[in-house]
Amino acid sequence: MPDYILSKLPSAEFEQLCRDLLQKRENVFIESFKDGKDRGIDLRFAKGIDNTIIQAKCYKEWTVLRNKLAKEAEKVKKLNPERYIFATSAPLSPDNKIFIKKTFYPYIKHNNDILGNDDLNNLLGLHPDIECQYYRLWLCSTNILNRILHRHVVNKSLFKLEECVDKKQCFVYNNNYFRAKAILDNHHYVIISGIPGIGKTTLAEMLVLENLKDDFEEFVFVSDDINDALKLYDDNKKQIFLYDDFLGATSFELSSKSFDGNLVSLIKRIKKSNNKKFILTTREYILQEAKLHYERLAKDNIEIAKCTIDLGSYSNKIKAQILYNHLYYANIPIDCIESLLDKNRVLKIVKHQNFNPRLVETIINHQLWHTIYAGTFFDKVYQVFEHPDRIWEIAYNKLDITAQYALLILVSMPVPVLLKDWRDAFLKFAINTCKQLNIPLDEPSWKNALKILDGCYIKTNREVRTQIVDFFNPSIIDYLVDYLNKMGETVNLLIDNVLFADQLMTIFAQEDKRLFSNRKVIINSDNYANFASSLQRVIMDFHLCRYFFISRYDINHFRSIFHYLVKFKQKFPDIVDNYFTLNPLMLDDKSFIFDKGSVNDKINVLDNYDSQLFYIDKKTIVETLAYDIEDVDDLEVYVDYLEKLSDLNIEINEVVEDKAKSIIAEEIDYYDTEDELNEKRDIAEKIFRSLNIDADDILNKYDDKIQSINDEEEEDLSDYFDGREKEDMEDAEIIALFQSLREQGK
Repeated sequence: MPDYILSKLPSAEFEQLCRDLLQKRENVFIESFKDGKDRGIDLRFAKGIDNTIIQAKCYKEWTVLRNKLAKEAEKVKKLNPERYIFATSAPLSPDNKIFIKKTFYPYIKHNNDILGNDDLNNLLGLHPDIECQYYRLWLCSTNILNRILHRHVVNKSLFKLEECVDKKQCFVYNNNYFRAKAILDNHHYVIISGIPGIGKTTLAEMLVLENLKDDFEEFVFVSDDINDALKLYDDNKKQIFLYDDFLGATSFELSSKSFDGNLVSLIKRIKKSNNKKFILTTREYILQEAKLHYERLAKDNIEIAKCTIDLGSYSNKIKAQILYNHLYYANIPIDCIESLLDKNRVLKIVKHQNFNPRLVETIINHQLWHTIYAGTFFDKVYQVFEHPDRIWEIAYNKLDITAQYALLILVSMPVPVLLKDWRDAFLKFAINTCKQLNIPLDEPSWKNALKILDGCYIKTNREVRTQIVDFFNPSIIDYLVDYLNKMGETVNLLIDNVLFADQLMTIFAQEDKRLFSNRKVIINSDNYANFASSLQRVIMDFHLCRYFFISRYDINHFRSIFHYLVKFKQKFPDIVDNYFTLNPLMLDDKSFIFDKGSVNDKINVLDNYDSQLFYIDKKTIVETLAYDIEDVDDLEVYVDYLEKLSDLNIEINEVVEDKAKSIIAEEIDYYDTEDELNEKRDIAEKIFRSLNIDADDILNKYDDKIQSINDEEEEDLSDYFDGREKEDMEDAEIIALFQSLREQGK
């Protein structure tokens, strides 16, 4: 229940609050009147012939209110209402309510017609929509502020929860589920890994539903930034977090310097909590690549709670049940079912070496049976399993030209994106290539393409009063990237006609820069000149996709032109060295100082600075950066960089010294485990030593807090679940299962 001090509201606003709450409670329309003499009437309503008057009195203390009651009682006697309701912001005891009822006898009929501060707070708890309408209340309410400040995370969590519920009917409980659940129960977190399409996300979603059923009260879906989880973490709530594709959807995506530290710290905290659970998913090859970049992921061995899914985990019985559930709930025509049952051919699908839950889901989503002769249904499904990419190939080739190129534009953008940004990028491409490709430019063609793509290729949501677009499923990105790798001319057209600078950075890579991931469009010397030309153009008119700015603070994204150029140099060194020139005077020190971005952002630019890209005075910039320091991460990055620049004789000003002491001293309260405190103390000591600051008093506070924490024994892993799969269903039982679909088709 909320616990607001309602007397802090202005009298008129308190009266309006009482009106809104009582309208809900009484389920009636209540009249309200302008400010001025009220003759004892603040609010009024009628039920049938009964006339009810409501008086709302905004007082802080009962003693002050008590002295006013006799005068109000005289007014009520003159009005002679059938019923009188008295509401006040003052806290009331049972004796206070008895006194009020006697004072207004016989007009107050029931005790619940006397409402004090606690009663009104109780009604606010029952009607949170009203709570949200009164900003003076929630200015001091953490719950409401969190819902407002982090609305995009709340909305995504709601959308994801709806998807979880929709998928539940087709899910088949199997050994993967029970292994992952046991790990999650033991460690409070689990990393679900495996190959694309094996069912990682669906398994994670079912674990979420299971825990919500077991009285976890809040679900937080983390789709972009670990900071989303940190901001909504609440020690007093039973929360379950899901971080899907936490290292990238189809390829490894390097995030901020502090990403691995924040992730590991959150995992450690959740491990020690009794009211938190954390589920993460990733493709196995992405996890292996990430360990090369993030030292903490390897050093802290977060994989101790990893559950790897492989095709061997699916028995024929499980695979048959997965296929059966999808066919059953999709209401497949009986003729298609007969095609599968003919000569027991369905066994070939169940036992196929390429059997994959995502392939089954994709066949259903595409409603393949609507586009073929029913008698060939088995043949078409079997072809999909023989050549998994063909499901998208067949579908993609059936799209009209607007939808096809709209998807190719979208895959070049950092999804999710604003629908408007996607539309603008497509329009630029279509205008520039209309003579060559003859893409329609009219609005009906675009809207028709959206209608065809939505729900199958893409998914759209509304956030912050705007629409965002993402791919329906990562396998679509896989297909489109493979497609582009075979279409050199189309790749050149995409490169030549990008609107946003980040389109050049999203899916393209040099052969030697892709590492483990093959989900990149590989460019070579044939593309370098085009790439350099497009880079020159987008730098002259610099625009980035805006969803990153609206939805989150993403340090890995190229928020500034300086950051972008450095990242481009790192990713495409051959192009910058041999094909690209930029007038250094275009970008100066002043624009860099006032540029968007954190200390970490700017130092990353300085650390990888190349005078071929632009000229800046490092000494001036670094001295100015002291004013941008906000936290310990900033301090650590700043100090490390100062050591690299020792030859520049940069002076440590009082701003840095004051910030170092205040920030590090405040941080002590944020950590309550010995490991975290030891780690943070080492960082603090290093910072103070590098800045030549005497801060033994602050370091001693770390030591005192560490001393007060008892070591906890390592978790007992002896209960780790090692389930055994039941014996596979006999062929006859599988056939009998699918034969039951005939009954549905009758």
